[in-house]
Amino acid sequence: MRFRNTVTFIGLCLIGASLFSGCVERLGDIDKTRPNVVTKSTLSGDWYFRQMVTDIPYLGAVSAPTIIGSATGLYRVRWEIEEKYLLAISQDELNPGKNDYDPGEDPEEQIVGKFAIVSHFDVRRQFDEQTGEENNVIYEDTGSKKWYEFSQMRVDWSRNLAGNSLNFSLSP
Repeated sequence: MRFRNTVTFIGLCLIGASLFSGCVERLGDIDKTRPNVVTKSTLSGDWYFRQMVTDIPYLGAVSAPTIIGSATGLYRVRWEIEEKYLLAISQDELNPGKNDYDPGEDPEEQIVGKFAIVSHFDVRRQFDEQTGEENNVIYEDTGSKKWYEFSQMRVDWSRNLAGNSLNFSLSP
């Protein structure tokens, strides 16, 4: 009798476990990536570039003649991706007539924007190395390829390192 009660109890436990195992929710993705991801393929073609002052430090108003709202001219640029920098190269002739004397010479190109690249990476899912099964953790893979083979990058847009090559004027 005791054996029969034990078998019944184990059977009920197994049936209950199989019923409740279907109610387990799948965990959502765990995203370990950081924001401000730029896909390199979006930077192809011609772009338009204008640098504008949106904020200045409190003491900056006294020490520098910069005014909030001042902006550069509008440049048609192409982006060039290097290992450490993202360059905005002007496609417009900045000094009209300069190259008129030598028609065989390429028009001058000027770097109007130079921004530091923080990292190159691909967004991937982690996987179990023994089984090869993907799991729910999304991360930035920075070490499996060379920098130019990655499809995404993170750019520090806070500072233009091109120097004072741009002339600021009040925007209209």
